[in-house]
Amino acid sequence: MHTGIFDSDGYIILQAEYSEKNYAAEIERLRGISCSITNGKAEKFTNYVLYEAEDFAYPAYLTCDGFSDMYEYALVDKENCRITYILVNYPDSDVFPSDFIKYTKAEMFYKIDRGTECFSIYAHSFDGGKTFIVNDNW
Repeated sequence: MHTGIFDSDGYIILQAEYSEKNYAAEIERLRGISCSITNGKAEKFTNYVLYEAEDFAYPAYLTCDGFSDMYEYALVDKENCRITYILVNYPDSDVFPSDFIKYTKAEMFYKIDRGTECFSIYAHSFDGGKTFIVNDNW
């Protein structure tokens, strides 16, 4: 990771191998990831982790897919009881190691500024765009 004046960029990759029992427990934990926000009217909105089985070499649990130029996901390899956790901020293909491509989307590299296509459990719209939560810390 490189820390800048306004933003940090770079990537973090953590790959873990589990026993069958611990792998199953970790999959359950990933499936249950969510983020909730309560607005000024005491209304609670929750976004849940997104399961994606098509776009990556392995099925993925995504918490952030392009929102604020960040990608955060876990690739699950059931056959080997292995999970690869990935965080990418402001992707720059020039700084990735050559073997990083196996951890990215299968048919494309990261897109920047995808607008409404972005997904994030941390996003400020938690109910399909009807209500927007303002967080002064973002």
